[in-house]
Amino acid sequence: MKRLLLTSIIAAAILGLLSLAGCNTSRGLGDIDRSEAEIVFEDTVTVGDIKWELLEAENLGPNLESQYGTSFQSREGKLIYISFAVTNMGEEIRQIFDVKVVDDKGDYYSVCTEAYGYFTAPAVCTVQDAIPDVRQEFNASFDIPIESVDLLLEVTDLRVPADEKVYIDIGL
Repeated sequence: MKRLLLTSIIAAAILGLLSLAGCNTSRGLGDIDRSEAEIVFEDTVTVGDIKWELLEAENLGPNLESQYGTSFQSREGKLIYISFAVTNMGEEIRQIFDVKVVDDKGDYYSVCTEAYGYFTAPAVCTVQDAIPDVRQEFNASFDIPIESVDLLLEVTDLRVPADEKVYIDIGL
């Protein structure tokens, strides 16, 4: 019982510190030319030998509340949550280093790792192995400007650098 209480106190303290820090995502302003991007409107797409499935996309608004009563505030304006699955149909392990969301202006936003403590699902999508023949589910959060619309999820063949990229319209 004491261990559970101590764990809860430590988790609340960490979430409190993260909420003060905000999201430190990398971003590129106008870096992606949407007129040249391959945009798909299906929830499932195969890029090279990697199958991507968009499971859920949601605008969470300007802040998140944790189960411990702490709050995480968006620095940019709104937080976006995406759940997706990856199946590596190749023969070698690939790694997911990051996924990106692209807005209507071609600006991209990387994963907001600081917000992960506010979700109950532990499968984050930064530096994860994509094991051959295994379907794996991941969650990602993004801190983006409130005016960003027509969002796309960038998915690749998970090669470094990527040989192929496709953009899934997430409906937000």
